[in-house]
Amino acid sequence: MSLKNYTSEISVDRSISLIEGELVRAGAEHIAKSYADGQAAGITFAIQVDGQRILFRLMADVDKVEKILRVDRNPKVLGRPGVLENLQKQAARTAWKILYDWVTVEVARIRIRGVSPIEAFLAYVYDGKNDQTYFEKLKQQKYKALLGDGR
Repeated sequence: MSLKNYTSEISVDRSISLIEGELVRAGAEHIAKSYADGQAAGITFAIQVDGQRILFRLMADVDKVEKILRVDRNPKVLGRPGVLENLQKQAARTAWKILYDWVTVEVARIRIRGVSPIEAFLAYVYDGKNDQTYFEKLKQQKYKALLGDGR
C-alpha cells in the first residue's frame, strides 16, 4: 500500500479535534465543520490577516481516499460481507489523519515564523459566496492570474 496512514486507527473525531487544536495555535478564531451524507467532510476556519478576517476551507477527500483503497484491495475480498463498510470507515480515518499530518506541518512552519498563515493556507482561502477555494477559482479561470502577463 502506497498511501500514507492507510492503517490509521485514529478516529475521525480525534483527528478533527487535533486539527482544530493546531488551527487555534496558528491563530484561528472561528472553526466550523461541514458534513456530507451525515459524515464530516471538511473544516472551515477564520484567521485575522493584516486586520482582515480571512476564511479557509480544508476538505478531507474521503471519497478519493476510498477509491485508492479499493484499487489496492483484491476484488474478490470486496464482495465479502462487511468489507465495503470497513473500507469506507478506514478511508475516513485515513483521509482525516492525512489532513491532520499536513496541518501539523503547516502550523509548525507558521510557528517558527517560516511562513505566515496566509502563505501556508493560500490555496484554501474560501469564498463562501461562490463556494470555492482560491485554488478552485484559479483552476476555473485556467490559472490566468498566475501567468502575470495577461495571457
